[in-house]
Amino acid sequence: MINLNARQIKCLKLLWQERQFRSAGYLAEKLQVSDKTVLQDIKAIQEYLDPFHVTLVRKTGSGIYLPAKARGNQDLINSLNSDWDDTGPMSTEFRRKEIIKRLLMDRTGLSIQKLSNEFYVSRASIVNDFKYIERWGEQYQLILVKNRRGSIFAGSEKGVRHAITAWIRENSPSKNTEITLGEYMSSREDSRFVHTGLFTEEEIALSGEMMEYLEEACGHMVTEPYYSHLRDHILICISRTRKKHFIAADEENTLEMQQPQLDYACGLLEMIRERWEIPDQEIYFLYKYLASSDVGGERQGEDLRTVPEEDNFDLARTVSEELTACVLKALRITVDDNSALMNGLLQHVRPMLNRLMYDIHIQSSILTDTQENYGELLGLCQAALWCISQKYSMKEVSL
Repeated sequence: MINLNARQIKCLKLLWQERQFRSAGYLAEKLQVSDKTVLQDIKAIQEYLDPFHVTLVRKTGSGIYLPAKARGNQDLINSLNSDWDDTGPMSTEFRRKEIIKRLLMDRTGLSIQKLSNEFYVSRASIVNDFKYIERWGEQYQLILVKNRRGSIFAGSEKGVRHAITAWIRENSPSKNTEITLGEYMSSREDSRFVHTGLFTEEEIALSGEMMEYLEEACGHMVTEPYYSHLRDHILICISRTRKKHFIAADEENTLEMQQPQLDYACGLLEMIRERWEIPDQEIYFLYKYLASSDVGGERQGEDLRTVPEEDNFDLARTVSEELTACVLKALRITVDDNSALMNGLLQHVRPMLNRLMYDIHIQSSILTDTQENYGELLGLCQAALWCISQKYSMKEVSL
């Protein structure tokens, strides 16, 4: 039997996780290699699988598929367990992530025995998985309960959506480096949202159309990480309402909503309503994620410091001014004209304050890079914001 290199093992992992044909181009994008390299890797993988009498299915126009019988081949599973690291598809971590995903998306119930048979582990292992999953769900006020078909997550729709967001965040690859233009554009493609396995092709396509509408309506491209953040929540809204899982009217403490984000939220709601039933209270779910991103926050050619008070703008101005003064003083730097700095800060501080208000978390793909290259500045910002938070009774700003 041949030994697979790290890239080939990763390619086989992708095939193992997929439940449909995938093109060489799709695999090449995931592995960040050429189509030719993927085809060479597929040849090596087939040689690895031959002793286990497993043959990859290849179909012109569709791609490559690992047949279901491979997942029931105990000899192959034992080999993979010894060759792959502890995050592979045979691992406890992978199994728990998969069970959490199913609990979040399926309310019919998961049977311990069926999961034991599917993952080729003991019932005791699945019971231990459920103990871990129960603790995970408690963060979002979800509890595991049993019905005739097995275990399900019970809790508010709001809690389920927060948990789905967390699952996506935990399972999204983080580059921790600056993003090139090419990478930024590819992050907007539908394939970026397929890997989760949470959404249908129709839902993903509609979410893309809705983001196009949003960018046209607000007159600028939505930047990262706001684009992925927003599209994830639009997808969650589409998927949940399509299955008739709605936010209850009393689940959200709706505050007064501001234009233009309210207009955008109404427009997005109508796009969903053209296909599926969706109640008006879902507007607030969409609105608060728009308000916590950079949508509608830009005013071309206008000094944001002179905009009349509205929403949280007065506090945003104060935070930006005090943060600037504190950091510049610590660095012993004097700036004669800080208007560009202030305008840039305001476009970030305003949505940040909304995220604090709505308890919304966003993932930074460049956190590690920032810590390594701008550690002193990051520490100063963190200390200054802690003092400002205490002064104005704000929630603590996360790193």
